[in-house]
Amino acid sequence: MKKTMIFLLLLLVSLSFVACDPIEDREEMTGSITPEQIQATVRLEQIGGKNVNKVMFECSSPINCTWTNGILSKAGANGEMLMFTKGQNTVTLTGLCGDGTIITKEFTVNVEDMHYEIDPTYALFCGEGEKVWVWDDEAPLGYSGTAAAVWGNGGYKGGDKAPAWWKVEIGAQLDEQAVGKGTPDDGTDGSMTFTLSGMKLTKSSGVSGTFNFDMSKTSTAGDGTPYAIGELTTKGVNVLLGIQPNAGDAMVYRYDILKLTEDKMYLCVEDAANPGQAFFWCFKAK
Repeated sequence: MKKTMIFLLLLLVSLSFVACDPIEDREEMTGSITPEQIQATVRLEQIGGKNVNKVMFECSSPINCTWTNGILSKAGANGEMLMFTKGQNTVTLTGLCGDGTIITKEFTVNVEDMHYEIDPTYALFCGEGEKVWVWDDEAPLGYSGTAAAVWGNGGYKGGDKAPAWWKVEIGAQLDEQAVGKGTPDDGTDGSMTFTLSGMKLTKSSGVSGTFNFDMSKTSTAGDGTPYAIGELTTKGVNVLLGIQPNAGDAMVYRYDILKLTEDKMYLCVEDAANPGQAFFWCFKAK
């Protein structure tokens, strides 16, 4: 009996040590580390002896990881993502420590070959890194018959894909509207720069934010023909004169993409005050 009690006592003691191990691990996770202490690797896939545009990353440090190439972000200790440009690129690891501390570390990689295809829409918006867009002075003419109508309204999801009813012409008319709306820099000489790194949108007025797109959000016109070919969304910034005039000049942050080529970008949004009508923007690459 005495031997049995001693055995049970020893068993309980040994179990108590086993139960304590995870607690010690969790206590280690509640601390923090410095960026210099991050144990992580970032490397490019090699094909034919060249670094191609796919990066693999792995982190063994006790942190919650988020990785970004300035365009896409992925969470997790390890994974992979495509790089969007040839040459030097930066992959940034943001780590959340157990005590809530946030740390970052950057890794530089050199892409030699764009082996994997990138969605061409990025290049349409941003060119090889950034692209400047201005009002399209080659858009269909306004009522004067001498100047392009680049902003205005018309029917929504009908035959109109540019201003058709209220047509604001580039030049004095557009400048007058921009001044009247309190955004004089959005007039004829206004511009927008779409930057791939960080997916930034910066207007010539200095207002800056971010943008994104979803080319799966298409729509059809009333007769069943294609209408919107995608959707542009912005955050912290709108496009030039990106407002709803019939809704108190409310800012617009979501636009139907009607046309997007290397040199043309036509957008619209349904009139919030008059369903079935829309406002249109006509831009071209500078």
